Amino acid sequence: MNMKVGYRAGDTPFKERMGSLPPNTFVTVRDPSTAHEVKLQVVTTEVLHRLKRFGPNDWRECGDEWPTLLCVSGDKSWSTTDVMIAVIADKQYLFKVRAPLGTEGATKVAPYAQKFDHDFNREPGSVSMPYKGKDFKLQAIGKWQVTAQTGESHFPESDQTRFIIAHGEDGLAILIEDDEEHGSRYDSVWEGWLCDLDGVVRDVLTPNGE
Repeated sequence: MNMKVGYRAGDTPFKERMGSLPPNTFVTVRDPSTAHEVKLQVVTTEVLHRLKRFGPNDWRECGDEWPTLLCVSGDKSWSTTDVMIAVIADKQYLFKVRAPLGTEGATKVAPYAQKFDHDFNREPGSVSMPYKGKDFKLQAIGKWQVTAQTGESHFPESDQTRFIIAHGEDGLAILIEDDEEHGSRYDSVWEGWLCDLDGVVRDVLTPNGE
């Protein structure tokens, strides 16, 4: 496979390189549903620090750190919101749309998360929930905190944020985030795909064209 200029060094997978990309890097991605190629501009790299519960109100970092790229699209007909490339629990995602959850926050999905949490086996896909008329199977729930390389992260860095990841048919995926400290202001649902980033990412150019 011939790589384009700037696309990765040697055989290093994109998921291992993405955390070191500087702001303003340009990443060309292929839409998994249409194969349309879009150029994204990296706003900042981020790290999702997963939290583990040690007591009723005691959540601490457990060592799991997952890289993300917060981007914007140069093609507003493709996306007018934040775009996120993420590696979460060894799964790779491209989230095209970020939409607010509204004043209800994650109230509507809370019963599904609670059911998944109380499932003795807690197997991914054991609990389903509806979203926009489609069925999505819960894969993981929990809490994390976000830190950014530069500037502001997509959630305040000091906030503990509940998350739900669910997969639908045809590779669709959603990520729901519920901020516990600022009400519904930052609560959002990301819509996108479960994917292979080495297949989706077509080109990477740093700000100086390398």
